[in-house]
Amino acid sequence: MTSTKPGLKIVKTAVKAPAGCPGVDGVTLTVNEGEQVRYCYVVTNTGDAPLLNVKVVDDNGTPLNPADDFEVTLGGLSELGGGQGKDLAAGATATGASALKSFEPGTVLNVATATGQSSTGEQLSATDTAIVTAEDIPPTIVVTKSADPASVAEPGGSVSFPVTVKNTSFEPVTITSLTDAVDGGAAFSIATPATAPVTATTCAVGAVIAPGATYSCSFSLDVSGNAGDVVKDVVSATAVDNDGTSVTASDDAQVTVTDVPPTIEVTKDDGGVSVEAPGAPVEYTVGIKNTSFEKVTVTEITESVDGGTPFSVTAPATDPVTATTCAIGTVIEPGATYTCTFTVLVSGKGGEVVTDEVKASVVDDDETPATGTDDESTPVTPVVDLAITKSIDQSTLIVGQQGTYTLTITNKGPSDATDVVMTDTLPTGLTPVSVDGPSGWTCTVESPKITCTTATFAAGATATATIVVQVGADAGASVTNVAEVGSKEPDKNPSDNRAEVTTPVVEVQPAEQAQTTTTTAAVAVQGATLPYTGSDSLRLVGVGLVLIGGGLLLLVAVRRRRPASRGDGEQRRLAPPAGPGPGPGAGGGGGRRRVPQQR
Repeated sequence: MTSTKPGLKIVKTAVKAPAGCPGVDGVTLTVNEGEQVRYCYVVTNTGDAPLLNVKVVDDNGTPLNPADDFEVTLGGLSELGGGQGKDLAAGATATGASALKSFEPGTVLNVATATGQSSTGEQLSATDTAIVTAEDIPPTIVVTKSADPASVAEPGGSVSFPVTVKNTSFEPVTITSLTDAVDGGAAFSIATPATAPVTATTCAVGAVIAPGATYSCSFSLDVSGNAGDVVKDVVSATAVDNDGTSVTASDDAQVTVTDVPPTIEVTKDDGGVSVEAPGAPVEYTVGIKNTSFEKVTVTEITESVDGGTPFSVTAPATDPVTATTCAIGTVIEPGATYTCTFTVLVSGKGGEVVTDEVKASVVDDDETPATGTDDESTPVTPVVDLAITKSIDQSTLIVGQQGTYTLTITNKGPSDATDVVMTDTLPTGLTPVSVDGPSGWTCTVESPKITCTTATFAAGATATATIVVQVGADAGASVTNVAEVGSKEPDKNPSDNRAEVTTPVVEVQPAEQAQTTTTTAAVAVQGATLPYTGSDSLRLVGVGLVLIGGGLLLLVAVRRRRPASRGDGEQRRLAPPAGPGPGPGAGGGGGRRRVPQQR
């Protein structure tokens, strides 16, 4: 009779997830680092008797370290007398699989050992191996970067850059470097502590990022440029895995530099001058200060007078500019001031204030324009040229008779005269009878002074006044009558503000001494004779006839007069007509000539 006994065989293979068991026996499985692998086990009872208490132990690829060995759970076992329910019938197969696991780079030889026994207690054992080669896979990270704000006004400003580093590897990575570069320039660290050009940072090296996790930080820079520039800022992060394999990733953010128009401040000064009417050249000093952050170029400087049409004040000087140092094309650095001068004629009537406005135009290096203005008010001082002339209606004044003075006042300009005063102070021997002042003037008499005034006397105007005087016995051999005129405004030619007339005075020697009473007459002002008191009308008629006769005798006497010595050599009087003996009036007369009167 043939004896029966069990047999034992084990086949171990490896498969890469998600593939299922079994794998291909005797073939090395190659996977990438981090990929998951499953071991497959097939145990066969090759005998003709039950195999009792079957067990499979895997050395986990570390044959020298039994501590990490593990027992494989098998399916297909039953209770056939071993007492543990782990028996395998003759010819039957049991299978099992390990949990998924990953490998560091390298090759791992993994040994599985199957054991069992016969019903008589004979121990059976079998082994098989599976080889897995894991290839190194570099770590991977994803870097993102943004800019806040995304634009700055020229010339620039501070920008904050948030940064994230995501670990897309299957294993942790450690950040070893964080750098930034602006517009392709040299890279610089953005990690703490902050060093120029970084102004602030929360980024740090040494941070460990778990698989799938993200590290976040931010840093700040001053971004600068010209209008329209787009500044590209690139951040780079470097990390290493636990194998020392490094990875670097980067991202960029763009910052746009926006245009800022230039600004200037314009000043204008005339030095505090004023001009006399009708006008005079005035030199103005213009200052153009560049208050921008970048240089500007002067493109135009113009002037307008009292809101009129602007005209250029830049070289070469053209009418109405008589001289200038101002020029276009001048470049003004930031914070600097360009100064120039120009001269124009400031004209106007007296009392006016002429306001001139200067306007300067500039452009910056982006051809963006800017303008500035300032004005200056220049007073025009009124100036007049008053003149007065004076005449008398007769060549000789006769005691007891009247004479008429004519005063002509002219304003030769150029300004209107205000608060005009004309005075005529009569000399001794003349008393005012009437004053006929110019239209619109007010005349007053405080003998011997006559005053005529007007509030305004226009330029180019002429006014005439007449003054009738009575010649008294106390008049000298001649009388000099002086008149003057003036106003509130300065007079550019005061030499003609005074006029005087000197007139000889004679007296009529009556044939008989007339018995008269003293007559007092009131002065007539503005052509109206005031009331008077005196002798009756017949006596006055008689006196009038005597005066007429005296005038005729005077004409004869003037033709026949000859000098008469008085002994003092200073005054003279006219001798009476030739005839037998001295006639009436041949006596002394204080040096005044006497003219005989015929009856």
